Amino acid sequence: MAKNDEHIQQAVLTGWFTSMLPTEQLKYRQATIRDALSNAKLIQELYQLSDTTILQVIDEGWGLLMGSASYQVSSKANLIKIFLQAIEKIQAQAANNWQSTAFKHFFQRLAQTFSQEKLKQMYQVIASLGDYSPSYAFSTNLFDGLQGKMSELDYYTKQTRATQFFKGVQMQLSTNFVSFVIGDRDDNSSQALGRYENRAMWGLATEVSNTFNELRHFFNELRAQLAFMQGVINLKQALPENTPLSFAEYSLEIKIVDLRNVVLLLNHPARDVVGNSFTSNRKPLWIISGANQGGKTTTLRSLGQAQLMGQSGMFVAAQSFNCNKFKQVVTHFKREEDTQLNTGKLAEELQRMQRIIANLQQPALILMNESFSSTNEHEGSIINSQIMAGLVNSGVTLIAVTHQYEFSKMFASYSKITPLYFRAERQADGQRSFKIIPGQPRETSYGLDIFNRFFAPKTNEKTTGDDIEESN
Repeated sequence: MAKNDEHIQQAVLTGWFTSMLPTEQLKYRQATIRDALSNAKLIQELYQLSDTTILQVIDEGWGLLMGSASYQVSSKANLIKIFLQAIEKIQAQAANNWQSTAFKHFFQRLAQTFSQEKLKQMYQVIASLGDYSPSYAFSTNLFDGLQGKMSELDYYTKQTRATQFFKGVQMQLSTNFVSFVIGDRDDNSSQALGRYENRAMWGLATEVSNTFNELRHFFNELRAQLAFMQGVINLKQALPENTPLSFAEYSLEIKIVDLRNVVLLLNHPARDVVGNSFTSNRKPLWIISGANQGGKTTTLRSLGQAQLMGQSGMFVAAQSFNCNKFKQVVTHFKREEDTQLNTGKLAEELQRMQRIIANLQQPALILMNESFSSTNEHEGSIINSQIMAGLVNSGVTLIAVTHQYEFSKMFASYSKITPLYFRAERQADGQRSFKIIPGQPRETSYGLDIFNRFFAPKTNEKTTGDDIEESN
């Protein structure tokens, strides 16, 4: 999705792991994503424009933390000009046939804030500030002790001010201006004049800096929003043809049709990736068991992927995806041994589960993959039964992949909740269909099928007498 772009990566991760949004906001975002997918080329251009503008401002304004107030004014005025030029380019895309409320409101607000008349005025002000020695004037009043108080800056040049207020008056009025000259080697006077100028420019420098910061914040936020859309577009373009895609619907009932694993889709044709369908019947506990290498863990990952994608407002790799919204989506998968030998494998699993429970926020979805399988089946079943019962009774929705047959029998003694059982399908010849179907757990996971696949003789191979003699 990111294509090595750190801004897209950050935007997607932020979108996936943002706190649960209201349904209205998610529908609003879904409509925006649909609009972005329909205008993929324009979104790419807008994203590149926002990113290029920010980089240009950073490149040209790297030394702005230092310098006098007058330097700050002139330098940041030039950077504001870069932002305004970029805004004009963005406004040129308003004529496109945008369908979503988000894009319509965005371009409407942009047109109101930066109308042609307002942009013209802004450019005039910037032009008067852009030079290091601008021709603007300050008004002041003198008090006792020749102390002055600077008033508001006059953005017009002296010549423009004179011609505006004294039309028809001869140019000899310019002789009424009082001026003085500082000697070339009068450093003290030059420094004093610089301090006065800095003092006089301080208020203006503050206003210009505030304007610059507002525009910079606007472009940073714009880039972040467009980065998320660009990431979704990148994913859509990377998926194979005929991939089922849909936008999530939100309810307490989970109904999923033809859910595919996105990672597999990125590496295989859509026809080679098996889809699975589920209906929760509002049961908060799913237990998936069945044959080894039957697709259980892959399906569990698919459910986690789809939940995060659906809750962020983007599409899901399924024909339809109706789900609940969760504040947290948490995983507890088995890990390799601790290479530092600080804890045993079972202790590490228990510690991770303790941290999950301590930081859990409802409503939550927990995905468990062969948890507590590092000990024997009886002890693992007892641990699983007690922990899962406590989590489900506290309101957690839990989907677990397990090989522990005893666990499914033991769970009933710890909770009155009836689990929803699924099983990885095994065909009569021992082959895996990678379909997850409703079904009670079985005592075997058919590990012998895997042995036969790699070590059993092929059915078309014949054993001869010579082979027997050699084996002896």
